[in-house]
Amino acid sequence: MKSQGYYIGIDWGGTRIKWGAVTESGEFLHKDTYNYSCHSDINCNVNIILDNICDYINNQKTMPLGIGISLTSIVDPFFGVVYLPGKINGLAQFPIVDKVKQKFHCPVKADNDGRCALLSERYFGKAQDIDWAVTLTIGTGIGSGVLLDGQVLRNPHLQFGTQMGHLMIFGNTDQTCLTGFNGTGEMTCSSTALVIDVRSGLERGIPSILSPRYAMDVREITFKTIIEEGVRKGDKFCVDLFDKWIKRLSFLIVNAIHAYGPQRVILSGGATLASDLFLERLQTLVDQKTFIYPPGTSIPIVVSDCQEHNGVLGSICLFK
Repeated sequence: MKSQGYYIGIDWGGTRIKWGAVTESGEFLHKDTYNYSCHSDINCNVNIILDNICDYINNQKTMPLGIGISLTSIVDPFFGVVYLPGKINGLAQFPIVDKVKQKFHCPVKADNDGRCALLSERYFGKAQDIDWAVTLTIGTGIGSGVLLDGQVLRNPHLQFGTQMGHLMIFGNTDQTCLTGFNGTGEMTCSSTALVIDVRSGLERGIPSILSPRYAMDVREITFKTIIEEGVRKGDKFCVDLFDKWIKRLSFLIVNAIHAYGPQRVILSGGATLASDLFLERLQTLVDQKTFIYPPGTSIPIVVSDCQEHNGVLGSICLFK
């Protein structure tokens, strides 16, 4: 296949894979989502998923300049995921970079999804005009990327700047993170965290507009269902738990500001599709709790222009 001026970006998340063909200037020629694990993500067959990814690339008809892969957890750019306990069976120690390179004979690179989201913002989004920023991807888990004085944080252990989701927010909860700690950011402020809270309340018989759905199939209670069928319709149970979720997210962002001193915090991921319901309140809560000079200064919290496919766009930035 003849090379053409575009890249393939792949964002392999905890429940979905998003991919797209992207030009060097960051324009999407095509993008799509593959729901590989709606009900059985820990039992997914990595080789079958890779075949689906390769089919997508083959369908482009011309060879991309390169293939970037955004992956969850701890990622070696020239190998793939090196450590991911208990989240997606088969992905850790799976040499995805080499396997894709062997199939397509073009440059292939991988990195952590939170860092890829930051690269997307740095080159094409809301961190182009600043040198200090934190990105948070809020979805199945929570990813992060950090820009300090114009430099993307990296270190030999592959984790620097990507671990905001593993900070302990509430140690007295019974939800255990893959790190082994209770009450981390992932377990308290991810979209999964809200889903767990709502399902738990429905199991205990708390009245809600979602009770009939829960009775039919617990898997029908997703973040999108909670927002669209519960919060937006004023269901008290969903609204109350959503409010608590916003407060916990504010604690995580305050920690990010205190740790890294960004000029801006940029949110992306599936949960930000509900940002019209929480962004203003989130900003107020963060402003109230942030210790910052000069007093009264506000660190803007903004939503990415590329909310759901930020990892796709960021993965092609690995070649910049």
